[in-house]
Amino acid sequence: MLAAIGLLALPGPLPGSADLSAPTGDQDVIEVWVCTVPLDTRAHAYQPSPLRLDLDPAAIAGQLEAHVRPWFATLSNGRYAPRFVAGGVLALRTDEGGEDCLARAQDRSRRTTDAVLAVANAEHRADAHGGLGNPGAGCASEATSCPASVSRRGAYVGASDFHPDWGPLPAFDLIEHELGHTLGWPHSGGPAGEYDSALDVMSDSTAPRSVFPDEHHAGGTIGINLVDAGWIPARDVVRSPRDGGRATYRIHRSAGPSGTRLLELPLAADRFLTVELLTADGLDRHLPESGIAITLVDASPAACGTPCDPLRRRHVVQRSTPPYTDLLQPGEVPWSGHGWRVQVDSIAGGTATVSVTGPDRRS
Repeated sequence: MLAAIGLLALPGPLPGSADLSAPTGDQDVIEVWVCTVPLDTRAHAYQPSPLRLDLDPAAIAGQLEAHVRPWFATLSNGRYAPRFVAGGVLALRTDEGGEDCLARAQDRSRRTTDAVLAVANAEHRADAHGGLGNPGAGCASEATSCPASVSRRGAYVGASDFHPDWGPLPAFDLIEHELGHTLGWPHSGGPAGEYDSALDVMSDSTAPRSVFPDEHHAGGTIGINLVDAGWIPARDVVRSPRDGGRATYRIHRSAGPSGTRLLELPLAADRFLTVELLTADGLDRHLPESGIAITLVDASPAACGTPCDPLRRRHVVQRSTPPYTDLLQPGEVPWSGHGWRVQVDSIAGGTATVSVTGPDRRS
């Protein structure tokens, strides 16, 4: 582990923020680097502006340690709380952009670093992606660790969320989104595209701000990501038999700490639906109501290749229209799709009872 860095004197909880858990884990050391962008840069992503922010890796690491580490601790119910430490400053060449910034920071990162977060000191154009993230690859030659310099695990963001207009603290939601990619989480959204769902940090990470203008954090994530990260263990996932007819299940909210939190409805060996209860509290307090969300998970070769690239796996919301916050309620017409029928019988106290009917065997 790296030595602890001196933290900034930071204010208390952000105005309007959900209560965040105290950090409890110590997994993943994430090293923070700053890349300075030349005024005559030819990289298309950057604004044609002379604005260059005075960013310090130690200051950013301190802010993330104080605010993003607790966000992940809350999201994971204490199972994951990465440490943020200072790296250094790199000067980009005129032909270098975000991928170069991240790669060069990874090359110079310490052997004790699990992932790198690189931040440019120039803002991105409005039509450019705000950043990128990558879970990297395993290290077959490493017996006990897999440093970012080998795995290439890391994330990058431009300077827009560090603009002084945000106040004493930056917006954290994009960083939280890109760090989600370092965990192997793909984008999610509706059938028409990505970034349009308020249900997932990996879609519209700014959704909480549309309800609480002072919010700097993203909302929570959908259950399949919590399962993939190991934060919902396999014993808390129920898989309905494909030809089992009608069955009733009692599920707890997917963001909760224990109990059955995800119901899977199989479609094929590498395609299934998830049924989960999202509640309008905690990191999801921006949701207008609690209810049942249904997601298509497609890990087929057609979606993500062979072997499956986790960032290309498809997570598609199956009900409602953007931002998909019209969650399925008791008494509403059951949802039907892909041969399945889902009915909500009750929702109370962070628990839902749902009845599902499997595909017709003749189909």
